[in-house]
Amino acid sequence: MFDLVAPRRARLLVLALGVALVAAGQPAIGAVAGATADPVAPVAGASASYTPGRFVDGAVTPSVEAPSDEEPLTVQTVNVGRAAAEPTLGVDKDGNAFYAAGTFDGPLNPRNPLDADQTLPTLPRTFVLRSTDGGLGWENVSPRVPGTDNPTPPVTADPMVYVDEETGRVFNPELYVGCSYMNFSDDQGKTWLSNPVACGSAVNDHQTVVTGNPPANLAPLMVGYPNVLYYCFNRVADASCGRSLDGGLTFTPTGAPAFLGYDPAAGGLCGGLHGHIATDSKGRLFLPKGHCGAPWLAVSEDGGTTWNRVKVSDKISAAAVHLAVTTDAADNVYFLWWDKQARLPWLAVSTDHGKTFGEPMMVAPPGVTEVNFPVMTAGDAGRVAITFPGTTAPRPSGRDRKRPWNHYLVVSTDATKPTPHFLSTTANDPADPVHRGDCGPGRCGALWDFEDIVVSPKDGRFWAAVADACTAVEGCNAPGGSAPGILEMPVGDGLAVRQLTGPVLRTRDRGAEKAAARGRRP
Repeated sequence: MFDLVAPRRARLLVLALGVALVAAGQPAIGAVAGATADPVAPVAGASASYTPGRFVDGAVTPSVEAPSDEEPLTVQTVNVGRAAAEPTLGVDKDGNAFYAAGTFDGPLNPRNPLDADQTLPTLPRTFVLRSTDGGLGWENVSPRVPGTDNPTPPVTADPMVYVDEETGRVFNPELYVGCSYMNFSDDQGKTWLSNPVACGSAVNDHQTVVTGNPPANLAPLMVGYPNVLYYCFNRVADASCGRSLDGGLTFTPTGAPAFLGYDPAAGGLCGGLHGHIATDSKGRLFLPKGHCGAPWLAVSEDGGTTWNRVKVSDKISAAAVHLAVTTDAADNVYFLWWDKQARLPWLAVSTDHGKTFGEPMMVAPPGVTEVNFPVMTAGDAGRVAITFPGTTAPRPSGRDRKRPWNHYLVVSTDATKPTPHFLSTTANDPADPVHRGDCGPGRCGALWDFEDIVVSPKDGRFWAAVADACTAVEGCNAPGGSAPGILEMPVGDGLAVRQLTGPVLRTRDRGAEKAAARGRRP
């Protein structure tokens, strides 16, 4: 939520020496009602079936409508009952969903004396919400100060939640720039442990976490938890990571930075901001980045001790820094970004663990003219799901505060083929947009910097965490309406989107496969 602009280059390495505090063990703070008129019914979204576009002779060829034998794609969209900037989510094997909803309502609210109407944002905090009924109702299960209803920590920046689907452990890293509180729960948020110095290196921002099988150099060092927990972050001067070999109790730095903030080989001052980290069945790490205006991927085969950097495309630019990567059950690597010129989404596939990538595909549905911050997930081999805000309105020559945006959901079951097929729908009725006005190439108004999408290990269908910046603004949904600026409405309402019908993305138990892969390791 808050990205560092110019912090000092920190050399202090922080190690959390077994600091673990009980942060809960009480009833949940309260229930948050899911709010839709008929939350069981599929959303009346815009649907499409198509093959992707390409980049040919310096120009983008559009995607093309194509019939499909797949079951139609439909989704359920529910308001989680709280505003949510940059929402993330995770789902465990039992189908319990966890949602990080952060907004500017922290208890420490210094008011600007020049802001008589109190329209400027106050300090942010995150609630961890849980749904046990398929996303229809949401309950606040945030870790708290013992004996109180105050969340701990009371004020944080970038909101995040991550679920290790093999163990069911829920991780909630709460950023405070110097490091993070790493809250984690093994009982679906009923009780929590908290490590207040969880990062591996001081001064960090824009965190991302993932768990993965320990590579050969780390396997003998694991203590009390089967998977390595990685925590990567931006320091402007570089993009670096820490790792925990005991499930989050202690952290140490991984090694060399994944990316250098100043990189003469890539074009100079590139900064340290990046996308969310991913891993595969062998414990390889993949960190995506819009690096000096180009799509790059850092790959590590030794738990972040060393990194190799790959430029995914020489032809297609990157519009921003927060790009996306994921892997499927066959360890194919998918890299997703949007370009600076056309502002359309591009997908490139690697079948050699990120060493090389095929020709990028333009994966927006027919008629979409612009997108922002696309993210993705994968299931079985060739099966992927993507989400992004997009618009079908023409690109304006200047600002257009009336331009409507929708949340698109896209799936493919054959993404590794030379010409794959895609199905799409929207999380909202296009008559009720989620945003109006400009959207990028950087921050997209009250949607902020990114969204999230995962595959449920229970039924193999996707869940997405997105935001709606129009519901609370009078006139925003009307064709002549105009959404206010970010200081007037800082955060959109949090929405949880669950796939109801359409292709199943996963039939295999990735958690069991990870455990089996550890057993086969020499």
